[in-house]
This record gives sequence, C-alpha cells and structure tokens, in this order.
Amino acid sequence: MIEDILDALGLDEVPVIGHSLGGMFALWHVATGSGRISEVIAIGEPAVALPGVRVRMPLSLLTVRGLGVAVLRSPSPHRVYRRLLAQGLGPAEVAAAPDPLIEALRLSARRPENARTVASLMHAIDRFRRPRPESVLTGAELAAITTPTIFIIGSDDPYLSIERARPSIDQIQGARLYEVPGGHAPWLADARHAAGLIATHAHLTAGPPPSRTPCVL
Repeated sequence: MIEDILDALGLDEVPVIGHSLGGMFALWHVATGSGRISEVIAIGEPAVALPGVRVRMPLSLLTVRGLGVAVLRSPSPHRVYRRLLAQGLGPAEVAAAPDPLIEALRLSARRPENARTVASLMHAIDRFRRPRPESVLTGAELAAITTPTIFIIGSDDPYLSIERARPSIDQIQGARLYEVPGGHAPWLADARHAAGLIATHAHLTAGPPPSRTPCVL
C-alpha cells in the first residue's frame, strides 16, 4: 500500500509521520528493509506494532465480525460519542479537539463503507483483547529496522505504557522515545510541543533526503 502511494505521488523517498495505525504501517514497512521511507515519526502508540499492547473497549467490540459494523453505525449523540472517543484517545485530547473534528469523526464512522472498512481492519489485526500475533513486530524485526525512528508517546496512552513500550523501542537501532503529557493522540493535547519534536527530529539524519515534505498516514 505504501509503495503504491509513494509511486502515485512520484516520491522515491520520504519521511513519514504516522499516528496510531499510520505509525504501525510505517514500522511494518521499514521492518521489511524497504528504503522508500527515510524517517519514521510515530505519534501515539503505533497501534499493535509493539509487543504488550492491550486491545481495549470499545475497540474490542469492533474486532467481532458483524458486531463491529453494527456498533459503528449505531446512532450516538454528540455527547455520548465524545465520551467513547475519550476512552480511545484520552480525555485531554478530546477536550482539546475542535467540535467540527469530533462531529466529522462521528458522522464518518456511521457511513456504511467506512464502518465495513474499519470493522474489517480491526478484525484483521486484533483479537478481542490481544493483537493477532502476526500483527506484532518480533524482536528480530525490530532489530532489523535501521531507518531513523522517533516515538512520541503520551504518558497516559491507554494501549501501552511508556515502561512497557521502552524495551521494544530500545531494540530499534538509534530510535528515540519522547514521553509527553496526554493519551493516545498527544498531538491534539499539545500541538506545538509535538510539532517542535518533529521539527527537531527532521535534522537528526545526516544529509537531506530527496524529499523533505513528510507523508502523513
């Protein structure tokens, strides 16, 4: 998928910023040895890429065939949706997010095509409480990553604590871990701080890559 995106954009090599699933896809990609991604910046726990992740409610419901689509398409008032989103992203993130963004997420989740896609993806990578083993990077795969990598993880990320994430991140050559206040989407809780860390990391690699415009997943 990432190869096709970069081909369509005419990019031979590019830094990638990925939140949650986007970070996971980028890590999966560089673990294969591809050189198309020059840097990985994973914001928030990169979904289920690292060992030890818990699949929590309400995401657990989305892993069940048939039930996931029903849950996503069920009517939910704006206030109820905000509470559910806070369980997945964190209360500070939802409090900081503008109402139009919350409403766009709420309404898009109910579209039949989107609901089927999200539920299918959740079932493919996760079981009810734990990720599927094939979704989690092994120690050998983590050690094989040579792409410059930074992790920006909230101190209250609900899926994997900093303490449990650190041993896996330490297996990636030269990887850097920044703990910031917030939950699963610290870029919403403090956009300026997250942007500053990204800008700093952009200068850590020696020599300019062919494209300095990052691809966001």
